[in-house]
Amino acid sequence: MVGRFSPDGVTRWLKPLQGQGALIGDSIMEAANGDILVAGHQVGVVSDLLIWRLSAAGKMLWQTQIGLADVNELCGHLAETETGSILVAGMSSGGTSLLDAFNRIVVWGLDADGNFLGESTVAEGDYYAEPRSIVATADGFIICGVLGLAGTMDGYYCKIRQSAP
Repeated sequence: MVGRFSPDGVTRWLKPLQGQGALIGDSIMEAANGDILVAGHQVGVVSDLLIWRLSAAGKMLWQTQIGLADVNELCGHLAETETGSILVAGMSSGGTSLLDAFNRIVVWGLDADGNFLGESTVAEGDYYAEPRSIVATADGFIICGVLGLAGTMDGYYCKIRQSAP
C-alpha cells in the first residue's frame, strides 16, 4: 500500500500495489516531475524486485519486475538521474532461499518509462553486502551501505563514475 498525505495528516489517496505473494516496500521517492516511485520486493520461493511509478494524483503509470529464476533480489534505495532515468540500489543472493547470503551489491537502471537499461555489480564476495542509500550525481552515482563477515559489519561508500548501469 502506498499513500499520499497532506501536511496536516489528511489522506489524499491510498493505492494498493500489485504483485504476487507478500509485498514488502523498501524505498519511496518523489521524482522531479512530482510522480511517486516505489520499490519493494515480493516474498515467495524467490524474491524479485518490483518498481512502481504513480502520478502525483495516485494513478498507476507502470510496474516493472526485476529478477532471475534462481536468484533473490532485494531493493535498498532509489535515485533519479538528471535525465529522468531511475537507479535502483539493491542486493542479490546466489541461491533461491532467503537464508542464502546476500553477497552482491547491484545497481539496476530503468528509463523513465520503466524499461530495463542494465545492471552494474558494485561489489561481490564471500560476505553479507547491503546497500543503504544511493545518490545520482552529474557523472555517476554514490552508494553507501554495510558489509559483514563472521558477525562484524563495516560501513562503505563508493563513487561510481558512469551515468547509468
